[in-house]
Amino acid sequence: MNAKRVLTTLLWLFLLLSLGFQSGACNNVPVKAISGTFSVQNEVTDRRPEIPKIDILWVIDNSNSMCEEQINLTKNFEAFIKGFTETIQADFRIAVVTTHATGVDGGKFQVTQGQYETCSRQYTFDCTKDTAGDALCEAQFGPGWKCSYAGSIQKYSNGKVNSTCIRRCGDDQTCNAEFSDGQYFCLNKATFNTPTDFSSCNLVTDTTKCDGVDASLGFITNNTPDIKKAFECIATVGTTSDSDAQLEMGLLAAKLALDKNGKNGTQATNFLRDDAFLAIIMVSDEDDCSIKEGEKFTEDELRHCGFVNEKLEQVGEFVKFFKRLKKDPGKVIVATIAGEAKIDGTNPSDPGFNLDPRVIQERDAYLTTKQMPNEEGAYICVSDNGRADFGRRYRELVDKFGSNGVFANICDNDFGPALQLIAKKIIDIFAGSCLSRP
Repeated sequence: MNAKRVLTTLLWLFLLLSLGFQSGACNNVPVKAISGTFSVQNEVTDRRPEIPKIDILWVIDNSNSMCEEQINLTKNFEAFIKGFTETIQADFRIAVVTTHATGVDGGKFQVTQGQYETCSRQYTFDCTKDTAGDALCEAQFGPGWKCSYAGSIQKYSNGKVNSTCIRRCGDDQTCNAEFSDGQYFCLNKATFNTPTDFSSCNLVTDTTKCDGVDASLGFITNNTPDIKKAFECIATVGTTSDSDAQLEMGLLAAKLALDKNGKNGTQATNFLRDDAFLAIIMVSDEDDCSIKEGEKFTEDELRHCGFVNEKLEQVGEFVKFFKRLKKDPGKVIVATIAGEAKIDGTNPSDPGFNLDPRVIQERDAYLTTKQMPNEEGAYICVSDNGRADFGRRYRELVDKFGSNGVFANICDNDFGPALQLIAKKIIDIFAGSCLSRP
């Protein structure tokens, strides 16, 4: 808003100079009085910067392989939010949904904390299921660590190992003596009622994250008392082995959450502001399987749903929907933290990354292996957080948004730099929009 202050001053000036001098060579020149009215207008403009408004939707995978990634995300959330609370002091809203888009709760905002069904401590490691393999695990990680892998394949055709070192246990005390980053319980053979030793140390969900948090609004704002704790509460979406949850549909979940004319219309209307920027951030260790309305996967297709292109909604359709949410499509930003080829010296957000021959080779090897018999467990990258499939459709989404998209690798051990990168992208786009105004 501009404020104008008009100051009018009536100035009367009377000047009477009487100079008397006599000179034969000059005439006498009388000096007359000068009078007049002057109007002076003073304009004061308020140059304070506009407070940016940003609505941020997080779409977080809640399949049974995502507990470590959720912990990593919430632990590093401050690296993301600091830019909005300190750098630009934004007026923001933050909501969270899961990638579980089917059913009545598809696209609904999280208002409570989820629970981890299982969150076992294990690391991908090249070993064999025998005494020699166990010895390798113990040499690497310590007593009680054993070699394990599902099925008969120890190494996939793309060169990635299927084997892991896992901490076996007989009771909870053993686990809690081994790990100090939380409370653990031992899932052992008695739990599974089977003679096979499936024991593992599993992290207990910290249910104190939601203590004192009021999430009834459905989203966090810049006025939320403890923003970091509130995000830890609703972003701990938990994990489930439910078959529907294993079909990660991040794109569809985001659409269901933000569609003012859909089943969550009231939610979307209350969350989205016409004059705010919109950022959609997706976190998943598997590819998107957002299915077309009316379609259904067969049992065989469920194992590799990301390749059933004829039943998947085209990524371009979601791009059009997200951009239509704003009169100015430039106010929509998308970011993903998903699986991607991990090549030393490269960054998935760098220009030219998609054209790097090493990246292309890694992707092709993964895509070929993933569709081979008994190798649907193949992955493209691995970290201390676990393994990840190539987020091919998430990559396509980001690429279609051009400079308004950012991609980070979920196989980075520390999510801090990725979250800083995403926050910087959003802030830079807002700042650029302000600077371009007349």
